[in-house]
Amino acid sequence: MLVTLQSGLVQFLHATPITVEVSITRGIKYFIVGLADTALKESKQRIYTAIKNTQFHWPGQRITINLAPTTTRKFGTLLELPIALGVLAASGQFPTDRLKDYLIAGTLGLDGAVVPIEQPYQLVELARRLGKKGVVLNTYSAQYTYLNDRQNAALCAVRSLKEAVHFFQTGQLPAAANAALRPPQSPLGLWGQERAAFGCFSEVAGQRPLKRALEVAAAGGHHALLIGPPGVGKTMLCDRLPSILPPINLYEAPWIHGLHASGTSEMQPSVFQNLRPFLKRSPP
Repeated sequence: MLVTLQSGLVQFLHATPITVEVSITRGIKYFIVGLADTALKESKQRIYTAIKNTQFHWPGQRITINLAPTTTRKFGTLLELPIALGVLAASGQFPTDRLKDYLIAGTLGLDGAVVPIEQPYQLVELARRLGKKGVVLNTYSAQYTYLNDRQNAALCAVRSLKEAVHFFQTGQLPAAANAALRPPQSPLGLWGQERAAFGCFSEVAGQRPLKRALEVAAAGGHHALLIGPPGVGKTMLCDRLPSILPPINLYEAPWIHGLHASGTSEMQPSVFQNLRPFLKRSPP
């Protein structure tokens, strides 16, 4: 039986679509083909052990796994979860109806646990581009909840191989794993909580020319240099400037957060990852 799944690999700010094809025929060999690197070839033992330790059946037949496109070198271990699901689906251990609707990525532990991915932004954007309903992976925090609405591709958190199989069998997400992905309950809303953390720009009295200049800078995405004597309100206004910055749109989000995840930017993202990055420099 042949089963096809969609996955992806993250390369800095870009996610590359990878198609995982699993075929089970008569024989006893186990192959991974398609320019897989050493780490991915070593995944065979982890996948086998994870399947056995989660009480699923390992098919005693010839298993061929093709990673397409074959001209792209595959690296890392994010393809372990889709490969394991492909082996189980191709051997008839759960139905394959829902597999085509989701992008799947994750590293497996020997006990079948799915290792959390810290930065799923590029994978969510890839799923949106491919027209998928969501991304099946494990992640840490409610910081990524807003992506569900902005990207039109939901984050479906699974903590283990068994939970992933249950999701594709029933269509129901594990409640405990996805509790952290719910937005915090607040009358201000998610964006309002972030803005409130900086103080309100409208609370500043006076300084109308300076406030107007900062409003233009915020609306147009310009830099601003404030020069003046101490105590006139420069620092206070700069501290409140993030509260009037427009929110990150769905096209900018994966690039901005991917840049922060790479550690190449000095600008700190906000608490909920929803406000634009902001960098304030003061003289020593």
